[in-house]
Amino acid sequence: MRNGKFIVGMAAGAIVGGTVGSMMSNMDRRTKKKLRRTGKQLATFAEDVYSQMNQYMR
Repeated sequence: MRNGKFIVGMAAGAIVGGTVGSMMSNMDRRTKKKLRRTGKQLATFAEDVYSQMNQYMR
């Protein structure tokens, strides 16, 4: 069961990644830069939330 979820997650990630990649080809440089910056901020936020929840659960 656990292995199946991993494969589904990888497939969903590949589909989303491919879709975003194809959409980015039509964007100008400024929009791409803004999108990358927002993605990095979101990843940092998610990491902070995970760390705080992990400490809370201990």
